[in-house]
Amino acid sequence: DIQQDTAQWLSYMYNVGAGGLITAPTKEAISQQEFDFLFRCYGLAIQSNYPYWEANSLQAISEHLIDKQQRRQLLRDNATAITILNTDDMPDSLLAGNLAQRALVMFSSYGNVYQTAGAYRTLASCYWALKDYKSALFCLQNALYRNPDINKAPDLVSSICEQLSLVYSAMNMKSQSDVNRNVYLDIQRQTRQDKQQEARAEQLENSSKQLNMMLVYVGVAIVLVILLLYFFNSLRARQAAKYSPEKMLEPLRQWEKVNAQHVEEQNDRYEELHEEQEIGKRHVVENKKKNIEQRAKVSLVNSVVPFIDRMRHEIHRLNAVQEPEKIRQERLDYVKELTDKIKEYNAILTQWIQMRQGELSLHVESVALQPLFDIVGKSRMGFEHKGVRLVVEPTSEVVKADRTLTLFMINTLIDNARKFTERNGKVTLSARVAEEEGYVDIVIADTGVGMTEEERAHLFERKVINSSSADVQTSHGFGLLNCKGIIDKYKKVSRIFSGCSISVESEKGKGSVFCFRLPRVVRMLAVVLALCGGMQVHAATARDSVHGNRSKILDRISAYTPEGKLLKRANAYADSAYFANVNGRYAKALQYADSCIGKLNDLYRLKAPHGKDLMVTYSKAVDKPAEIQWLNDSLETNFSIILDIRNESAIAALALHEWDLYRYNNEVYTKLFKALSADNTLDAYVVGMQQSKANKTISIVVLVLL
Repeated sequence: DIQQDTAQWLSYMYNVGAGGLITAPTKEAISQQEFDFLFRCYGLAIQSNYPYWEANSLQAISEHLIDKQQRRQLLRDNATAITILNTDDMPDSLLAGNLAQRALVMFSSYGNVYQTAGAYRTLASCYWALKDYKSALFCLQNALYRNPDINKAPDLVSSICEQLSLVYSAMNMKSQSDVNRNVYLDIQRQTRQDKQQEARAEQLENSSKQLNMMLVYVGVAIVLVILLLYFFNSLRARQAAKYSPEKMLEPLRQWEKVNAQHVEEQNDRYEELHEEQEIGKRHVVENKKKNIEQRAKVSLVNSVVPFIDRMRHEIHRLNAVQEPEKIRQERLDYVKELTDKIKEYNAILTQWIQMRQGELSLHVESVALQPLFDIVGKSRMGFEHKGVRLVVEPTSEVVKADRTLTLFMINTLIDNARKFTERNGKVTLSARVAEEEGYVDIVIADTGVGMTEEERAHLFERKVINSSSADVQTSHGFGLLNCKGIIDKYKKVSRIFSGCSISVESEKGKGSVFCFRLPRVVRMLAVVLALCGGMQVHAATARDSVHGNRSKILDRISAYTPEGKLLKRANAYADSAYFANVNGRYAKALQYADSCIGKLNDLYRLKAPHGKDLMVTYSKAVDKPAEIQWLNDSLETNFSIILDIRNESAIAALALHEWDLYRYNNEVYTKLFKALSADNTLDAYVVGMQQSKANKTISIVVLVLL
């Protein structure tokens, strides 16, 4: 029946050849059968003038010829077919790229955005196999950015991003490789979630339509009743009009109408004057704000003067007094520190001016706090000159913020703490997880002069802060005003900053504790490391699966049972693999992954003594992976650990350029994730639809009775 419709027959042959539907004992046999279907599709498409299927078959054949071993087998066993396909007489190694290029030209002419992007992706795979990574990157960027409509096909975007991570890794661009792999994993997660949400959305939409129809019926009934009431009331009014005093009151009503119009005009005039008054008030407030900002900028510039004076003093001492080499070196280090401080203030002022002019916007990114703390720690000498001890507590927290503005806020609060702390005092910088979930508090505590309740109430306003102590400097308060403005700016950018705040706790004579709150980046999203004074984003791992987090599953299994002990050991190895990847020890991560797989296999042998489905680190076999078989057999194990270890193995293999190992682990991870995330709520959905239908029927009966 299918063969009677040429288009359907072409579709059938293509899907069998390219869709992974054929089963056979070996990969070679599967590859040969798929090639046969695709070549028949290609020949029929040319004969029947179907360029769409001609391009599809060329692209699929090209993908079969990319692998070197598979290409040798197909060239050896299909010499005649290869001769027909190789119209440009290309060398064997370039034939796959030639077919992909021809498919790309045909899809571009045909005008199909998604097929064109897929052809670019296939051509990139050909370049990648030839180790021409720049050309592969060019093709993938064309596939992803040439037409924005590509974003309507998330699975295609996901596959392109996954291939981009391979290309960037081959080019030793680790950061870009990790970013694209994270995008690939995120899309995998989102597309599965969308499956469930779409079903519920459709159900809600149908229910909404039913309710709307019932509301329309009720509305029509109400309008009909009102019309009848109006009609009968009109009949009554006509009878009463013959003897009504309405005509006598007509002049009074005319006067009332005129007077009401006059009052309305006066009210309109009043509203206009009130609006003009409000506009004037807003102008005054805006001018005050601009004045405060200008004064803050001047204050920021003036704050550089003390640093220059200190530099002049140190240089004078170097020139005037012959001191030991160690002390001279300390003075030179201090001069360098002051110079860096002046550059930092100039950079902040420049960014501020650009932001005010609309030339610069917030650059929100994942920011590790430890590198910023290290920068602050380099200013210890300034504290020591004043006799104040600076303590910077180490932290592993990562926040979502603008890196420059975060450093500015920390420096401002630290510098204020130094100013208002007397000799022999202490200033502490630390970071802690906030009570509000998803946020980090950055805390600057000092043992300084402290503040009264009134001073705290007006602290973040423009106000000069004086102190009676000789060891304490005067502050104009503009730095704190700027910090408050930065927090307010964050809140306007996105809802993730809605919980941001800046606060102070202080008591006169006992010191102060300043704290500002920023969104926390959890480990599942990204791992940020500080290397060589810079910041590098490493691949994120999906630590939480759709079946709940790993620790919750472990809690349900007694630690004293053999199963519990094996799962805890496997969990420990998975964590070790994760941290090995974080620290760049990728070979070690693969060793931990192998140990984790061993513990999971031990658990399988314990559950199924005669079972033969064991997990492997890598396999070329065409059999179903063991973990997928475990899922089908409802084996009681922790699949979130399996997901983690496959993902960590893929990350390590990607970094080590072990491409076959990466493809196997990534393929198993993707299949298992999709199987675990499948929407199994169809029964409940059908029951809900039946209830909705029953409700609709009952509502219609009630309406008819009414």
